Amino acid sequence: MLRLIPDWLLYIVVIAVVVFILFRVDQRSNAPEALPDATQSGALLPPPSVYDPEILVEVGPQSSGLGSAFIRPNGGS
Repeated sequence: MLRLIPDWLLYIVVIAVVVFILFRVDQRSNAPEALPDATQSGALLPPPSVYDPEILVEVGPQSSGLGSAFIRPNGGS
């Protein structure tokens, strides 16, 4: 039985519809609003509060940072 529509034409139509739908959807509809310019509205962060979390970082004694980034192969001099 002879087909009325060739396969390649059907594939082109399906691909065209998918591409059209993908580019038709507004991708920025769920994006948050742009941040205001810092020079116009001031600081972007709120002032510090007593309710802000605090992190204490304890560091060990200072040590020498001298060394090599290369590893000697076993048995090498």
